[in-house]
Amino acid sequence: MKSLKDNFFVKTAYSYVNLVFLLYPILIIILIINIIISGASFFPSSGSGNTVLMNVDLFDLFGKEKLINEITYQSITLWVFILIVNSGIVLGIYYGLKKLNKFMKNVFEDKPFIEENGKHLKMIGIVIMVLSTLVYLSQMSSIYFTTLSVSAGIKYLYFVAIIISSLFNPYLVVGLVVFVIGEIIVRASELKEEQDLTV
Repeated sequence: MKSLKDNFFVKTAYSYVNLVFLLYPILIIILIINIIISGASFFPSSGSGNTVLMNVDLFDLFGKEKLINEITYQSITLWVFILIVNSGIVLGIYYGLKKLNKFMKNVFEDKPFIEENGKHLKMIGIVIMVLSTLVYLSQMSSIYFTTLSVSAGIKYLYFVAIIISSLFNPYLVVGLVVFVIGEIIVRASELKEEQDLTV
């Protein structure tokens, strides 16, 4: 039987994941430099005379340019919220890539069914579920943050609809499946350990 190190797809997947993991911090640094170069912390918007906050929405989740057109207490609060959400996503992706890199390294070293791999997959599943829900809610709620000329009741119903629709996020299912596969690997490694002890 061939070793997993000799399998073309395992080698390719491990190389790719390792490369993405190593290059991800550089990509984020480039994006942050681009944000800093594209404007100071406050800069005049084009032609309107209003002042807008620097765009910190790395993943364009909120459509910030539509939301913030002048500096007020609410716009600064929203800007901080957008910054926190984007920072959380950046760190979540990095953490998920780190766990995936460790998982792929173990698979490449012919140790696919160990408890550590199951734990890595479970954490990757949790990261996928949390980040996909966060991204989905951010994209869906960007309309909610705009000043709609509707009653508070309609805004409340729209917010409830956003929460309910986030449950049908397809990436949530992917995260659940990855989590369950991780749980299966943990259980299989425990069964193997029990079997080894009884023999």
